[in-house]
Amino acid sequence: MGLSDIKTGISSLWQKRKSKTAPDPVVRWFGKLPTYGDYYESAGGAEWEKELREWSLRGRELFRVRSKALLGDKSQTGKIVDAEDEEETIHLTGRIDDCDAVLRLPKSGMTAFVTLRDYGGDMVGRPFPLMFYVAIPTESWPGPDCGMVSGMEQVFEPLRSLWGEVAQFLRGPGNFDSTFRGRKIDVASIVENKSNGDWTRGAMGLSVGDWFDAARHSMKTREPVAWFEMISRWGEQIRQHDENDHGLSLRLPLAARTDEMIQLAGWLRWLEQRMDLSKRACSLLLTRNDVSAPSKLTLLARDIEVDDFLLMTPLSAKLDYLDDITMAEPHNDVPSESKGGWSAMQTWADFVGA
Repeated sequence: MGLSDIKTGISSLWQKRKSKTAPDPVVRWFGKLPTYGDYYESAGGAEWEKELREWSLRGRELFRVRSKALLGDKSQTGKIVDAEDEEETIHLTGRIDDCDAVLRLPKSGMTAFVTLRDYGGDMVGRPFPLMFYVAIPTESWPGPDCGMVSGMEQVFEPLRSLWGEVAQFLRGPGNFDSTFRGRKIDVASIVENKSNGDWTRGAMGLSVGDWFDAARHSMKTREPVAWFEMISRWGEQIRQHDENDHGLSLRLPLAARTDEMIQLAGWLRWLEQRMDLSKRACSLLLTRNDVSAPSKLTLLARDIEVDDFLLMTPLSAKLDYLDDITMAEPHNDVPSESKGGWSAMQTWADFVGA
């Protein structure tokens, strides 16, 4: 047998292995509630699910260790004030932010759609959130780009609806497994679901001035012209990142009380003009820690790591690798061609290039 025969055999074996991956529509869960002294854990044990659970367990432990180190005691709650900038104060509650996430799992080659809430841990006070999730093969769902957001929402809507049933479960006696077992979501259909129409109509009806007014309270730069000039510079940096094929960890601002899916699709459209999302497999996290405050959108154009669990916590402000546009400040030497651009925009669609 020659070298070419060996390569052919290996390639054939790899193709067979890849062909075995298929969408996993069964809703599974892992985590804790104050009604039980251990983890609620769905039956199954697929490799992608083991990978997701390991990531969450290691990430939650990292949150505990980092919190303890910053506070200097055994507590996970308290306030950390930046000596140079009091606006950088971090309030640690010990809980994980609410999160809806698209997580690309590198070992299994699967993409998990995860919804997560933190109820404070188990009945003896050991902290850990609760997650529900389904998955599809990553190779069948690259990107995502702006046209894939409607399909994404078709998965997250039934996943998020489970939190209402969790609330009912907490109010009375019942068996968690029998309450949630047997649920399925048609995740396979999102591979074919690409529609720009819904979000672009909404984007054309959203004033960019109103969007900024609702978003700027969560940003360090609160003057619209300065912010637009800054975001133009960031766009050029992202384009250079893509040309050099560097990984990207980016946090983008969202407006409160404004349709999140329109904003998510809009930001993906904005990114599409600066990087080739079709060649990427990006993870997305939508996190929120206050119902009255805007959510935070984080995009990872690289494999997820254990540290990324901290993106769902107040410690995300301490992650050096995160390019957080909400906390960025403009340079004084703004290119002349970017000046006046803000005044020419009327709608969110104008800004993102829809």
